[in-house]
Amino acid sequence: MLNKVGGNLGEAGSVAWQFERRAYLAFNPGGRAEEALFEMLVDAGADDVQYSPELVEVYGAVDRFRALTEALAAAGIAPDEAQVRMEPSNPLSLTPSETAQVMRTVEHLEELDDVQEVYTNLNITDEAMAALEAA
Repeated sequence: MLNKVGGNLGEAGSVAWQFERRAYLAFNPGGRAEEALFEMLVDAGADDVQYSPELVEVYGAVDRFRALTEALAAAGIAPDEAQVRMEPSNPLSLTPSETAQVMRTVEHLEELDDVQEVYTNLNITDEAMAALEAA
């Protein structure tokens, strides 16, 4: 499959050093105050909290995943997403056309029955996203 899209398969673990396992949680703040949420999440072990009125994204060390989910549960918050995932250490920005090619490859990989997860270090810019949506 990779040969068809101009790619190749590296050795097992050949790019693992470019990613870090991290706890990730996302939820709608439901009108809760940013400062109160931030304090609660940092106390539970969050390394980074990104707040907007529609979405709160929480990042932390893998060993803090349980504490973070329990803190949310204690506050009556059910996360829309809660997982341990691989986060890129150095995100890569490409041109919109290159981004489209990579995204097509990712989509093909995700459709394979034997593939469980696909991670990328691609930083999808607003310009690239607009080009993808227009295509």
